[in-house]
Amino acid sequence: MSGSHVSAQLIADYVMGVELPPDVVQELETHLESCADCRAKLTSFTPRDVTLLADRVWARIVSSRPQQTRPARFLMSCLIVIALVALAVILLSALIARG
Repeated sequence: MSGSHVSAQLIADYVMGVELPPDVVQELETHLESCADCRAKLTSFTPRDVTLLADRVWARIVSSRPQQTRPARFLMSCLIVIALVALAVILLSALIARG
């Protein structure tokens, strides 16, 4: 890799977050340090490419989050309602005490 330029596909995969072997990533990064032409390829990616990468990262985050179950959502809703009722009681008590 150091004697020639890196393929545009490898740079695209690197930018897009494709899983590459660690030794390939290390060689690529070492090559990019010394090759202005390949760095130019790297910086030529459009904002659309960056958006696609962000979409992939977000999809991974969402898929790795544990899904809330229906009982957990119901419990959370109940707690919110209880908190709102308690707040209303406190505010009404304060208004009655002033009056």
